Amino acid sequence: MNISHENKVIWWALEESGEEEMSKILDNYGFIIENDEFTSKLGLKYDYFVTKLGQFPDYKVLCTIKNPYSRVFSLFLRLEVNNTPIKKKFLPILREKFNYFVDKSLISNKLVVKPSVFLENETPEMKYFEKWTFNDRIPDYFVRIEHFYEDLTKIGFIGDFEVKKGLLYEDLYDYRTMYDYNNAKKVYHLYKKHFYLCNYDPFSFTNEILTKDNKISFLHDLV
Repeated sequence: MNISHENKVIWWALEESGEEEMSKILDNYGFIIENDEFTSKLGLKYDYFVTKLGQFPDYKVLCTIKNPYSRVFSLFLRLEVNNTPIKKKFLPILREKFNYFVDKSLISNKLVVKPSVFLENETPEMKYFEKWTFNDRIPDYFVRIEHFYEDLTKIGFIGDFEVKKGLLYEDLYDYRTMYDYNNAKKVYHLYKKHFYLCNYDPFSFTNEILTKDNKISFLHDLV
């Protein structure tokens, strides 16, 4: 489900970015599993794709993507609470745990995020979250999970598809109420190119109105 030789397209599937729904659509367009070591029906992971660049230099790249603030929070919910609803009175505790997770797991200038602080039974080498720098190749097509069907219509080889009602990416809680300022800044600087390439708002981590000085510091001062 990773490569369509018929359409000469490789699919990059970022974690927590609508992989399942996209795989159902691409199943109709000749996408096959090319990676023998990673036999998932979902997209190629970053480290494997880089090794494929030389083999398919004329292939285009399709990438499913999500607002990085939302994506990091979705990963946390899956790993820490298994997407299980919790009572409203415990949301401050959830917020505290989430910011600890971001602070300890996201490391500047590191390609792979390893949330080992919550996964004591997993091996230290296990990967859960790729940085996806896009330094080796900028995708030709982006499908943002927030504008999933709209972006699909812009891809030439994809024809008719069934539009499902409702959001494809809705989490149990609003990520905009969960971020501390400095941890949001860490996410922004780690995934800055995602914001630029896909027109995501750098200040979408909060519902609050930031001052001009706050915005300038956020964009330019590293944590």
